[in-house]
Amino acid sequence: MLSALRSRGLWHGPSRTRAVARSESPLPEARRTVLLKAMNERWAKGVVLAVYFVSDWLRLSRRKVDSIRRFAAALEQRGDEACHEVLATAAHVETITLAIEHELDALLVKYRIDR
Repeated sequence: MLSALRSRGLWHGPSRTRAVARSESPLPEARRTVLLKAMNERWAKGVVLAVYFVSDWLRLSRRKVDSIRRFAAALEQRGDEACHEVLATAAHVETITLAIEHELDALLVKYRIDR
């Protein structure tokens, strides 16, 4: 991933800076400056990015649980007995998701990453 960012001039590592071409228009230069500053912000550090990744996974899991429940409702309307197993699966996924969310919240309270 870093090589892709480097090839686009968006990642230079901690010690190098990119020389801006003289013929570059102000907009790409400003965009590059903003991106370079953003990469050095506290929220762009590894731990924070990991928290964002887990948070995204939690949101996706909630959406999947809702989708599984809608599927179970459709099965129930057709009189399919499998709806109970599908609902049990949704409950299991939701339980795991809530447990992970609880642990993440506890870590965020204990180790404040926004300071």
